[in-house]
Amino acid sequence: MHRLMAILVSLALGAAAVQAAPSKGLDFPIAEGNGMQGRPAMTYDPNGDRFFLTWLDYRNKGTSGLDIYGRIVDSRGNPVTPEFPVTRSLQSQSFPAVAFDTVNNRFLVTWSDWRDAADIDSDVYGRLFNADGSPYGDEFQIAALRGVSQKFASLAFDPVRQRFLVLWVDNRNHYVDKIYGAFVGADGHAQGDGFPVAMVGEYQDSPSVLFDQRKDQFLVVWRNIRNVTPERFEKAVIGRFVTGDGNPRGAAFQIALEEHGCTPLSLKAASFSPGEDFYFVAWSSGRNYNEVMASTGGYGDRQRGLDVYGAFIGVDDGGMRKEPFMIASEIDYQEMPSVEYDPNSDRFLVVWYDLRRPPTNKNTDIYARYVTPKGTMTDEFLVSDEMASGSRQYPTVGFSPRSNAFLILWEDGRNGGGEKTRIFGAVR
Repeated sequence: MHRLMAILVSLALGAAAVQAAPSKGLDFPIAEGNGMQGRPAMTYDPNGDRFFLTWLDYRNKGTSGLDIYGRIVDSRGNPVTPEFPVTRSLQSQSFPAVAFDTVNNRFLVTWSDWRDAADIDSDVYGRLFNADGSPYGDEFQIAALRGVSQKFASLAFDPVRQRFLVLWVDNRNHYVDKIYGAFVGADGHAQGDGFPVAMVGEYQDSPSVLFDQRKDQFLVVWRNIRNVTPERFEKAVIGRFVTGDGNPRGAAFQIALEEHGCTPLSLKAASFSPGEDFYFVAWSSGRNYNEVMASTGGYGDRQRGLDVYGAFIGVDDGGMRKEPFMIASEIDYQEMPSVEYDPNSDRFLVVWYDLRRPPTNKNTDIYARYVTPKGTMTDEFLVSDEMASGSRQYPTVGFSPRSNAFLILWEDGRNGGGEKTRIFGAVR
């Protein structure tokens, strides 16, 4: 009798969990602590079919300033753990990034850290977490040089050598930003002070990295800014291959040149299909800047700002497999793209921040569309709630092959913005 009752209770709880699960197409809050939450990042744990989410958090501004928090959710966005601090060190921490160690079942979270800013400006720190969200050791420095700014990290995991490649923006060379990298072992030990990845040109920022085990190489993508004249800058999207043992493979190659604008790449701006011989890169382009076009939303003629473009580049030489093509173009701005691949349907999902609603600076949305490896696209669709007010930006996307679902996160100001900004999500 007791066993039957336990089974019935278990079934009831399971049914309740299913009923409470976020529905596809409906957005929902992910982080709801007091104070602002923003700049979300995430990574997928294929062993547990879960996502590790992390974001900057201002709930403790009176004591520790701007912190980094995290949470583990299942493939449908249901909380598995409460929200927990990744770091609450004094001064500010910001711009989190995260990757998963599929061999040792651990997450590495990195962030920009200003705890020693009075002496050495910003640093890059990291901390490992177990698959259940518990810390694996203490916080540690990845990049910290006196008088040098190191920030805006991105990272990827190499399961062959069981280590992470962490990239960041570094101004040790006469205070000109370049891309540097360092390996971090699975035990949380940084290996060296960093090596240059991008040194050519003038300023580099916005690194994005992925690891391709088939080719035993990392694809590193960044934005290069060059002062052509005192009045004009060129902004290019540049790529380079780095072998698994840390050596550059070939020269850097240009993916796109944008004279009128090119916003920083998101932390997940590149992806690939394991069955293809190319990588997919997305960025924001200003090549149609200031053209006038009619709004599809019935808001009249308005100027265009930035659009979202994509390109397929070869895994061996970085050469174009297809000319760069437009993914999103509307009035005002479409930018901050993030990309993830769905192996079940052999397609990419591109998400972006969109300003096609009336230009009040308070009504921005998250849009998306599917792109196949052949370059064909579905219609774009709205991800966030079309009735919500406020600003939505900084989207990022992950995919669960086991649950056949994308999880999309963004920073959301529907409750008033500022201190009331929260992290929202949607399942597709």
